[in-house]
Amino acid sequence: MFLSGLLLQLYRWLAARRVWLARGVYLIILLALIPATIVGDRMILRSGVLTFGNGYSIWKDVVLGELGFALPPVLYEMLGRAKRIAA
Repeated sequence: MFLSGLLLQLYRWLAARRVWLARGVYLIILLALIPATIVGDRMILRSGVLTFGNGYSIWKDVVLGELGFALPPVLYEMLGRAKRIAA
């Protein structure tokens, strides 16, 4: 949650200056999280600290992680747009 909060703060800060830059930087971060999740999950699974069960896999972890990190800026943009329309 802390990392997600920091990323959203970065997005908000950049979006206040240049929206295209905020979206580009966040997209690069989301793309970088894919191999990082794969490598990290493999290392942790190999060490035995973590196990996946009931059909859960690395790819499901990647998809859920991407959704979890992509949702906050999408909601931020939607709420900001709704606020501008209402004003």
